[in-house]
Amino acid sequence: MKKALVTLDLDHVASRFDLTAEVWIGQVGPDSSPKGKTLVLSSASADELCKLILTEKAEIVVTGAIEYKFYDYLEWKGVTVYDSVVGHLDAVVEALDAETLTQGDILDFEAKAL
Repeated sequence: MKKALVTLDLDHVASRFDLTAEVWIGQVGPDSSPKGKTLVLSSASADELCKLILTEKAEIVVTGAIEYKFYDYLEWKGVTVYDSVVGHLDAVVEALDAETLTQGDILDFEAKAL
């Protein structure tokens, strides 16, 4: 089980890391049911988002687009970053649980019926 952070724009992966004002943080993995929470940030800031990622000890970050300097910094800190991902949060969490998510994935845009 790993801790993941997904940048959000409503219920979808945010298109830009530096403009993200909402994130989903939760546990994902093949041996668990996903559990998470959504946080609304006080402002959109890539520096503050990096600080949150490290404070929350997230091991995985999923975003739509991230500048190289933040990508390299997070990777250097041991965080796996999935960049250029597009899709609904449910589809992203499902792919993370199945360990099938890759860079540039385009996933379902619709919410799953529960």
